[in-house]
Amino acid sequence: MAMIEDYRSALRAGQRAYRACVARGQSPYLAVLDDILNGVNIVAQEPLGLVDIPAESIVGTKTSGRHTAFAANFMPLLEEDTEFAIKWSNLCEAHLEEGIHTPIIAYEYLNKFYVQEGNKRVSVLKYYEAVTIPGTVTRLVPARNDTLENKIYYEFLDFYKLSKINNVQFSRLSRLSGEERRRGDFCVQTVSRSLLGVFRESVVKRLKLSGQVVIPLRFVVFRKEFCLFREKFVSSFRLQGNADRFLHLS
Repeated sequence: MAMIEDYRSALRAGQRAYRACVARGQSPYLAVLDDILNGVNIVAQEPLGLVDIPAESIVGTKTSGRHTAFAANFMPLLEEDTEFAIKWSNLCEAHLEEGIHTPIIAYEYLNKFYVQEGNKRVSVLKYYEAVTIPGTVTRLVPARNDTLENKIYYEFLDFYKLSKINNVQFSRLSRLSGEERRRGDFCVQTVSRSLLGVFRESVVKRLKLSGQVVIPLRFVVFRKEFCLFREKFVSSFRLQGNADRFLHLS
């Protein structure tokens, strides 16, 4: 019965998100990757293996099947007397008793993630405000083009090759040359509010960052195994920067 109460709470959250999207003239359901990729030239599919996916970066589903069972925020939309509601509630109970350990299967496109298997697991974990969700991920790489979004994404790919970090969002193009990016210099202007976790040693020494406040600093440059902050490091943050200015380590 308690799990049904959780479902009712999640259903209300889904209904609120549904109404908000309709009021804005947006689709009230999960984004469907197959629809997004219609007419897109995908030049590579890269298996990334098992990764911790930032929950806020999981934005949709791979196919259109059952996508209308969820609001755009992954909260459920089907009534509580359905088989869907029972399965969702059972997952809640499993999560509270022993945790949900089975990774989802997802695709990454432009640093957003779309679920192939595990939509209800994502829904339950988002309901309980999970920061990351384990998943086996395949990256879909679009052909290069002249759009700003595409150029920013290719800068992110350069960064990912060095760091294996997927919870950093590049907000605009840097002024760095291709050679500077390849050797590991990046200007990171916007970082997810979620827990960043432990950065890989290939980029920075093991720093654990967390929280939701702003670090009072101008910019950050990652270079090889180091990360230099101008201001005193605080435990919670959003990084903000000026792409025209950089700090470098000699």
